[in-house]
Amino acid sequence: MCETGWQQFLAWQADIASAAYLASEVLLGLVNLNIPSYVPKGWQVTLVLYAIMLFALAFNTVLIRFLPHIEWMILLIHIIGFIVIAVPVSYFAKHNTASEVFTTLFTLGGYSPGTSIFVGLMTSVFAFLGKL
Repeated sequence: MCETGWQQFLAWQADIASAAYLASEVLLGLVNLNIPSYVPKGWQVTLVLYAIMLFALAFNTVLIRFLPHIEWMILLIHIIGFIVIAVPVSYFAKHNTASEVFTTLFTLGGYSPGTSIFVGLMTSVFAFLGKL
């Protein structure tokens, strides 16, 4: 029974570290996309990761009084963004039959359909864990 608590504690720490790592990778990926002369180095990801962690620490300790206002602002941005994206995409998208949607598989990576499903599943699982 004691091992469950330690596993939860370590999983929580790994979750926080992976979220900061993913954010630093995305941020440096955007820099690489917009500045052609930029050459990414491995240590830069670590440095940005530490900066993100320090920002989160400062925000959750010193700037905590602003958190409810920012949460409401983010909620409004998500609701408005969902409507702004979902309505045009659903209106202008090509509409297929249900059999085309659920039975057509594209394995553009050269894998078998089963392997493609499991490789693609990792991205969905990571997103449902609350990373992005």
